[in-house]
Amino acid sequence: MSLRGRHVVGIDVGGTNLRVSLAREDGEIIDRRHRDTEPEGLAADGIKALGEMIEELAAANDLRLSGIGSCGVGVPGPTDPDKGILYDPPHLPGWHNVEVARLLEEATGIPTHLENDAQLAAYGEFHRGAGRGSRHLVFVTISTGIGGGIVIDGRLYSGASGSAGEIGHVMVDPDGPVCSCGRRGHLEGLASGTSMARIARERIAAGENSSLASLDTFTAQEIGEAAGAGDALAISVLTNAGRLLGLTFGGLLNILDPEVLILGGGVVQIGAVLLDPLYAAIKEQAFEANYSHARITTAGLGQDAGLVGAVEWAIDHLPGGRPGPSAASPGRPG
Repeated sequence: MSLRGRHVVGIDVGGTNLRVSLAREDGEIIDRRHRDTEPEGLAADGIKALGEMIEELAAANDLRLSGIGSCGVGVPGPTDPDKGILYDPPHLPGWHNVEVARLLEEATGIPTHLENDAQLAAYGEFHRGAGRGSRHLVFVTISTGIGGGIVIDGRLYSGASGSAGEIGHVMVDPDGPVCSCGRRGHLEGLASGTSMARIARERIAAGENSSLASLDTFTAQEIGEAAGAGDALAISVLTNAGRLLGLTFGGLLNILDPEVLILGGGVVQIGAVLLDPLYAAIKEQAFEANYSHARITTAGLGQDAGLVGAVEWAIDHLPGGRPGPSAASPGRPG
């Protein structure tokens, strides 16, 4: 029998923050730490920082590292969960083809299990957020980029190579701009927060009037504020983006037929000027049989979805498996 403890660690590696949480085996987070991410920094420095935060959490809660039975890690980019490798994350260029799970496990001695961060956000919403009580769920995050996660029959679906859920890289316009991944016409290149800001700047540069023209730089949230004040260009940018998002998500309902479609990410907070055309386009595109039973909602856990999902992923991989009544619904087998 394993002598490891039944506490777990959940980690969310982001482009701006490294976040680490300590939780009990029932999923209750009891303590957390965070540090700023150095996007251009080396992976070795990030792994070292994560190890230090885990040690801090253990010491602050009177635990030995051997009292932590499992660690779940969400990372922003293509992954191989079986091998624990992060491949070429676009927002962490210093983390090229990194064996994150192995390196962190060597640093801490804690069995470590990797997944894509959007997938784990989906898993967090499934267990403790807007998807509680469902069996089939799709989660989409709309932020700097666009990502997603899929739960099928209570299990996280990662695909054959571990890279399922890349909803932002569905092609929606063959003549569209080059996406951050280097391919043309993807949803992320036309409807992410970053792309909304780029499109607004391009239209202003082409001579369109907007209150945003007085700003040196602006974000999607500031486009939302301008739209709320009646700025015609801002309203147009958000309406167009919302429609593209909705048409794509309607297609997801047709393909996957989930019970719940959850919309997360900071851009969703812009509200009705983006969401109204998004919802209308979903209804226009989805088959009635798929649309009629799908619950479409915004995320319940906010920015904590990925961290909660990492904790739940760690619980799935505890020695002996997931405790309690949820044991019959594990995630992707480790």
